[in-house]
Amino acid sequence: DASLQKILYELRDFRRDNKEQLMDIKQELSKVNKRLDKAEGRIEEVETRVLTTETAIKKLLQRQITLETKLTDQEGRSRRENIRIYGIQKESEGRCMVTFLENLLPKDVKLGIERAHRALAPRPKGPDAKPRSIVAKF
Repeated sequence: DASLQKILYELRDFRRDNKEQLMDIKQELSKVNKRLDKAEGRIEEVETRVLTTETAIKKLLQRQITLETKLTDQEGRSRRENIRIYGIQKESEGRCMVTFLENLLPKDVKLGIERAHRALAPRPKGPDAKPRSIVAKF
């Protein structure tokens, strides 16, 4: 009878210990679930931000390409200092093309011709061929 009582007491003690351990495990699991929920929420926020940022970056890159193209065009236009003059008969310029153009163009405006020459196209053949244009850099 005493050994049966002892076994019963040990079983009750074992159940109580198991219950306490199970409660501790449940509490820990509850804490872990709360942390996991918070982490999932934060991950979702970050994913949303990443998608928004990627969209903005794509738009900015497209805008940058457009602006670079415009800038290149504007730089090219600002560097255009050459003009072409058509219809001047060949060899009418004499020995100095710059002096010829200074005499040809209006005298009241100081243009500052840096250099001038005939276009680098092949010389036209035949008496009725149009003369090459004159290229002047100001």
